Amino acid sequence: MTDEEKRAAYLEWINNETGHDYVDDDTLPVVIDLVLDKLMSMDGDEVNIKSKSQGGRSVTFEEGMPDKIIQMIHSVRKVKWE
Repeated sequence: MTDEEKRAAYLEWINNETGHDYVDDDTLPVVIDLVLDKLMSMDGDEVNIKSKSQGGRSVTFEEGMPDKIIQMIHSVRKVKWE
């Protein structure tokens, strides 16, 4: 997967989470651009590792996106009325 495809996939996830239909161009809000940059820089890192132990080689992974990413997009979420 190329970096452009990854960025597009991350933007699609952001659109699903926020209820918006952002397009990756000059009209992209700064916070969303920052989130995309952060996700791209974290890609391939051990971002979802919750705990590690060296002796027993135990690793625990978190599910989904890291909390810091969720907090960053929280301010742009649309309100959903049920």
